[in-house]
Amino acid sequence: MSYGTPPPPPQYGAAPGYAQAGGTSGMAIASLILGIFGFICCTGFVFSILAIVFAIIARKDIAASGGAKGGAGMATAGLVLGIVAMVIGIIYWLLVVVGVIPMTFNGERIN
Repeated sequence: MSYGTPPPPPQYGAAPGYAQAGGTSGMAIASLILGIFGFICCTGFVFSILAIVFAIIARKDIAASGGAKGGAGMATAGLVLGIVAMVIGIIYWLLVVVGVIPMTFNGERIN
């Protein structure tokens, strides 16, 4: 008795009408990386400002996605690191301007 060829196996994937999960927000990842760079280089404000801006955008984007995107913790960490680095940088430059911390270049003091 011959039954012929078997049917093909079922296809796997998302059910019709359902979208795949959005994953982690790229802006949240960028915010965390920029926040870390801003914290390491506290005297430069570029990384800190970008970390704060990207974190704010990422948090709004994640909230608007309705749970499809993740990364709220990374966005918050990037925001905190950016703010802390900004505060440390401001304090550092204020101490340089006042004269408490000498400003040197190649080991020579700049007046």
